[in-house]
Amino acid sequence: MAIRVQDALVQAERAPGRPIAGLASLDRVVLSAIAAGIQRIAIVSREPERDRARLREGSGERATLVFLVPGSLEERAYLAGLARDARPFLYLHTEAAFDPHLLPRLVAEPERGELIDLPAAGIARLPGAAAAALLGGIEGAERGLAGLRSQADAGGSHRLFDAAPGHASRVVDETSRKSAEQAIVRTAGKATDGLVSRHLNRRISITLTGRLLPTGVTPNMLTLGTLGLGLLTGLTLIHGSHAGLATGALLYHVNSTLDGCDGEIARLKF
Repeated sequence: MAIRVQDALVQAERAPGRPIAGLASLDRVVLSAIAAGIQRIAIVSREPERDRARLREGSGERATLVFLVPGSLEERAYLAGLARDARPFLYLHTEAAFDPHLLPRLVAEPERGELIDLPAAGIARLPGAAAAALLGGIEGAERGLAGLRSQADAGGSHRLFDAAPGHASRVVDETSRKSAEQAIVRTAGKATDGLVSRHLNRRISITLTGRLLPTGVTPNMLTLGTLGLGLLTGLTLIHGSHAGLATGALLYHVNSTLDGCDGEIARLKF
């Protein structure tokens, strides 16, 4: 019988507040896990109250969130419980940057007791028996994960996960942050886009979305803006003059592009 992945261990000791595509890195990782169907998330943090405040209000209603101090008895007990119950889990951390489509794909992978690895981002899906090796905060977890990779290689149970066509990387400085942010924003399009949308509107809207994400503009604000712009478009077309028709056509195109930004921001911010 298939075992569904319902647990995630999130290491939040490095740059949990770093902004990536409009969200603090910890908030993005947690929301990504919740969107993938993860029901229990353990966050390893040296400053639990500070990091709890970084999370979007209501996150704790969509999944069970627990904060663990590195090296504590609580961390040891949590990892021992994963191992005892043989529950597969995701290993994530706040330096990992990936698009919203990646974790649902990783969770959906069949459970065969393998270590399913995304080395570009330093994250993995692990069998429950491996949990005890990750004790001791981020440093202990990374040493443990390196050892688990070696063991899995030797036992033939180490499988690399292909992030394409999405994005997965590790953010360690401003250069890698900007690169990851741009790549993640580019994944916000829709597979159902038509020819004009894919090759014209979407290219413009993706650029606008990248600029709007850090500003706090919400999808609802954009929806109201497109409604107002739609009314203005109608008024210009009513005149029937050449200038009115040209202006109306231009406003219609702008409105269509902003409508794309609305959905892109909603997808990127969950």
